[in-house]
Amino acid sequence: MLRRYKNKRKIRIKYFIYVCCIFCIVFICNTILSTSMRYNSSINGEVIGYAKENRSTTYNVIFNANGGTGEMDNQNIKYGVTDTLAENTFSNSDSIFYEWNTKEDGTGISYDNKGSIHISSILEDNILNLYAMWASKAVEVNGQYYNTITEALNDNAIPLDKTETTVNVLMNIEDSFSIEDGMNVILDLHGNTLSNNSNKKAVITNKGILTVLNGTVKTALSDAATINNEGTGNITFDNARILMTSNSGKQAFYNNNGTAEIKGGSYFHSVSSIRATVHNLAYGKLKITNGTIISPNYEGVYNLGTMTIGTQNNDVDRTTVTIRGKTYGIDSTKTFDFYDGSSMGITDAFNDRGKIKNKEEGHSVTYKEEDVDGVTYIVAYLFEAESVTFDPNGGIVNEPSRGVETGNKIGTLPVPAKPGHIFDAWYTSKTGGEKITEDTIITSSITVYAQWFKKDIAKVNGVTYPTIQDAMKNIPANTKTTITLIADTQEYITVSESKDIVIDLNNYEFSDFDTKYTLIKNYGTVEIKNGTINTASENAAIDNEVTGKLIINNTSINATGQKQVVYNNGGNLEITGNSHLTSKTTGTPRDATLERGTIQNINNGKVTILEGIIECSTQSAVSNEGTLIIGVKGDGNIDTDSVVMVGKTYGIISLGTLSFYDGIAKGIIDSISGTIDDIEDDTQIKNDTEVIDSDTYKTTVLEINQ
Repeated sequence: MLRRYKNKRKIRIKYFIYVCCIFCIVFICNTILSTSMRYNSSINGEVIGYAKENRSTTYNVIFNANGGTGEMDNQNIKYGVTDTLAENTFSNSDSIFYEWNTKEDGTGISYDNKGSIHISSILEDNILNLYAMWASKAVEVNGQYYNTITEALNDNAIPLDKTETTVNVLMNIEDSFSIEDGMNVILDLHGNTLSNNSNKKAVITNKGILTVLNGTVKTALSDAATINNEGTGNITFDNARILMTSNSGKQAFYNNNGTAEIKGGSYFHSVSSIRATVHNLAYGKLKITNGTIISPNYEGVYNLGTMTIGTQNNDVDRTTVTIRGKTYGIDSTKTFDFYDGSSMGITDAFNDRGKIKNKEEGHSVTYKEEDVDGVTYIVAYLFEAESVTFDPNGGIVNEPSRGVETGNKIGTLPVPAKPGHIFDAWYTSKTGGEKITEDTIITSSITVYAQWFKKDIAKVNGVTYPTIQDAMKNIPANTKTTITLIADTQEYITVSESKDIVIDLNNYEFSDFDTKYTLIKNYGTVEIKNGTINTASENAAIDNEVTGKLIINNTSINATGQKQVVYNNGGNLEITGNSHLTSKTTGTPRDATLERGTIQNINNGKVTILEGIIECSTQSAVSNEGTLIIGVKGDGNIDTDSVVMVGKTYGIISLGTLSFYDGIAKGIIDSISGTIDDIEDDTQIKNDTEVIDSDTYKTTVLEINQ
């Protein structure tokens, strides 16, 4: 009995110890769990409080007026689900609401009005308090409040020592201001709109360092871009919307030789029918890494400088950058880099497909037709594909190669040029071979070759020649000889000092086939008459050197590149016979003081304009540092229509000698910049204004003395 009792006692002791162990384990686990559940919790890293209960499926957001008036219902937010906060309905007679904050003093976490919220941490009592934040004025800089950014600038709130300064825009405002060289500004719009509809200046003119964030900048003005970035300016757009809402307005963004980057899904839009949405000048640097640029009525981007589209990282994404224009997505006179994104236009994706300099390694550019809102666009983008190489076979082609997706048609083929020849077609070999058409299916990389027919272009004394240059070889020195065109020609000619020739265009067209060269370089005596000359060259259409004597008679010359129609480098130039000269020239030549003009006269050159129209859509019509004579003196007649000179800046800009006997000069800045040295006897100068395409031009003519 005793032994049995002892055994039972041992069993009871073991059982007791076992139960105690289980109890301790449960207690410890419960303590750990409780401690964990009571640990400080946070939203986006901000400590909220201590949880007293387990996670709930729903949390209660309480809105506090924090000095304002009115009432707002609480809002239930589910744990772990992204939701949108209710719109603020509190008001404050002395201030404006600009955000919610988890702390009364604004030092907690900020949330935008109607902004997104995501609760992923445990809150004390399942409650999140949000406090209304109020500001008495629209703009905040370093804790100071202003009605406008201009007011902050006038208060010297932004230093000129390149110290980074954040300017917070807390409500929609109208303003126009300049960020000066030395300023370093982050302009955070906080979802608001900065506009300017009350004066003739851009909304923002930047000469310093500027970042535009999180909002909209727009204007409806017709005589200024929305934002100008000057030569010293360095501007970044990050999640910004830049709008030009006037059909007759200028650019949404005008990069006037500064440095600019567009990123963060920024959006540029302009309804202008006369200017591109984004315009980058000759010395400007433009980088577009993420964003959308749209022009429903003109070009998306007009580029004269350095430009990069996308980021070079071998991870091509056609949606990163979207550029769309009614004519071209991108119109560029310079080569540019293309690493991401897409460009599209109704006329074409690019004005010149050969302008792409660098692209992502191992990728090619494809061109396809795509429908956008019922309109057919040609879109270009990068992809890994088969390479098609175009060998011009002795000529020149502006698209040396392209990529075509395997199994797709080759598409519209480039047209090469070769002086004295007519292009036949593309073939699989230099002679013979299989003909290539736009419907040819590409299954592997291939080289195709241009094949040609010989063609006579010019005639001299009954003998025909394949080029003007060939015709000149057989013309004797110092003997006036006429070369007559018998077909359109694409070539480049140089007239030596001993030649005296008349080039009768005979109503045909003389043009170039490569933008790198000057069309005509003249050292001799040349008269050009009765036809059309077109060039897209990066150089002047005609260089008239110091020994050159040049007459342009009843001829239209159009230079669409960035240089002059005639660069009169010390020579003698005469324009007569209702000739019409136009250009898009920009900048200032290295060997000249004045800006470029459609006609540029330097190095003591002499220019006489007897009849005709001289126009420049970007700078001055005539830029003179030598001798300039307009019209005929002493013929007893003042003809205000015989010479018309229209420039975007000046009709005539002159540091040389200017004689003004006939005609009319027109310019937006002024009709004539410089001194008029001589006018017709018994006349006086009359100045007036004229509206052309919504721009007001100043005009100068002569009138008889009263």
